[in-house]
Amino acid sequence: MALSRTSPTSETSLLATTVESVKQHLRVTHNDDDAYINLLIMAATAQVEVTTNRQMINATYAYKLDDFPVEIELPKPPLSSVTSITYVDVDGDTQTVSSADYTVYTTGVVGRIGRSYGAIWPIARNIPEAVTVTYVAGYGATPASVPAGIKHAINLLVGHWYTNREAIDMDSMANMKVVPFAFKSLCTAYWVPVII
Repeated sequence: MALSRTSPTSETSLLATTVESVKQHLRVTHNDDDAYINLLIMAATAQVEVTTNRQMINATYAYKLDDFPVEIELPKPPLSSVTSITYVDVDGDTQTVSSADYTVYTTGVVGRIGRSYGAIWPIARNIPEAVTVTYVAGYGATPASVPAGIKHAINLLVGHWYTNREAIDMDSMANMKVVPFAFKSLCTAYWVPVII
């Protein structure tokens, strides 16, 4: 199994909050640090996605499987939509599964795909990554669709990094600042197990 994000290719279009929102949290009124705050938002969004195993802003993924399982659970929830399911058939040709042959479930914590009633999965060639599910995951296309708890976690992490701009200095361990507990607590509320 392998998972790759196919679009968007730029992290700047995947920001889960805005510079203006973070500046309000930081009580920053000037524009001198906007580029730096934007960089911190990119890093914090990526950290939240890794910590929770979720996708914040809509992105397209290609999930490759060796064969068709009974039910396909898709990584990086929430699942927005399934674009296509393709597979390499026994003759080595790429085929597309008809959307009438499967049902997409988006209501659970993890998005799933199951066979439609009376349908069976086709036989895929016995090779690695013979099946590819292309799908869109994320809360929506803009930061407005991201849950408030996740945006607050990003604000806290950006605030921590904005205030503590250096890596740990081993000579001054007594002054070491750790990521706020509230960040971990907020992320835990959205955590889902890794599927891959």
